[in-house]
Amino acid sequence: MKPPLGLIAGINFFLLLGLTAYCRAQSAGNYELLDFSLPMAFGIFVLLVFNACGAAFLEPAALKRSFGLSILMVLLVGFGLCSWAQP
Repeated sequence: MKPPLGLIAGINFFLLLGLTAYCRAQSAGNYELLDFSLPMAFGIFVLLVFNACGAAFLEPAALKRSFGLSILMVLLVGFGLCSWAQP
């Protein structure tokens, strides 16, 4: 079985982009901590928990590796997007 790294990483990447667009729309140009960064960090945390559960409880080693690498991608891209939105 070929590891679905591209599929899992792609889903997480598009979820991060959607989360960023949603948080930007809700903050309406206000760049205070509670308006953008805090909801964004909470969304990233939820994605990390889902990926960690996938890495811990799914059986094939290829899936564990895919979810583990996806955790790193969510951390690097997610918090980069979170700090990118600040002026």
